[in-house]
Amino acid sequence: MPSHNDESHRPARQRANTSFAFPGWRRGRAETTTPTPAPPQPLTSPLPHWEDLIKELSPHAVPSPHFARLLANSLADLGAHSPPPRLPVLLPVLANLCSPDSPATLQPIGCEILVTFLNFDQSVISTADRLSCLSLLNASWSRELWECRTKALKAFIREGDRTIGVETQTLRMLEGWIRGAFDGFLRPRSELVPDDRLLCQRNVEHLTALLISLIRRPEFVSRLTEDDVAGVLELWEDLLDKALSVPSDFGLSPTASPVIEPQSSKTMSPPKLSLVHKRHHSSASLPKQSPLKHPADVIVDAYLTYLSVRLVAFAHSYLASIVPL
Repeated sequence: MPSHNDESHRPARQRANTSFAFPGWRRGRAETTTPTPAPPQPLTSPLPHWEDLIKELSPHAVPSPHFARLLANSLADLGAHSPPPRLPVLLPVLANLCSPDSPATLQPIGCEILVTFLNFDQSVISTADRLSCLSLLNASWSRELWECRTKALKAFIREGDRTIGVETQTLRMLEGWIRGAFDGFLRPRSELVPDDRLLCQRNVEHLTALLISLIRRPEFVSRLTEDDVAGVLELWEDLLDKALSVPSDFGLSPTASPVIEPQSSKTMSPPKLSLVHKRHHSSASLPKQSPLKHPADVIVDAYLTYLSVRLVAFAHSYLASIVPL
């Protein structure tokens, strides 16, 4: 057996070094982070071709608002070198969308499609095409739809070149819308929702300005018949008669009853006068003036503008029918 003396003469076992050091080539190197991959971008599918959308819209009695909106976007994305559909192809869909019997959600989309189509050059060529476009807008005035229909009518009129041969129909449509908007303007306050009168006033001002802009065009006026001129004068006469009979307090809101605050049970001392001048904001202290006008102000202003344009060209037979102011 080995003796204990042999073990005492053995060299002491060295302790293992557990510390770890990076190699020299690793020192001083900047830490690099793995870039996070960007999330994949959603692929936008191209819009369906307008031919396919017209097929989807044509057979249905009640067109889908989704496909109608896609057709409006598809026509708007057509480039300069992409031919638009011909009016006879598009007309059945537009007749269904723009019909007064169509849901109120579809009629503005139909007017938008018509505006986009009319913005293409050479889209409306023949008199039959013009009459077809006007027939799409031939509806009574509507508070909810007047803006989109007026926009479509302005797109149809453009520079006046599209009204050739349809001057009478254009005037009659404008006259009917003006009468409808003005009747809405005169409705009692109890029958209106807030801001209805202001909306109708803005519509009357917009439509009368559109009528006067047509009258300013010599090429448009030169093709008017005597009945057309007499019809416009009759329109102004009717509007003035109604406007001048409206009470002067038309635009005033009902007087609110004063609110009486309950007094406290404690005896209140009279308020003390302060000698310190306090600055106040004039815009906050003064009541804001309402933009609502009296109907007479709206119509008289438009009528005088009309006379300034047309009075020198009136024949003597028309002067007697002009309403004196």
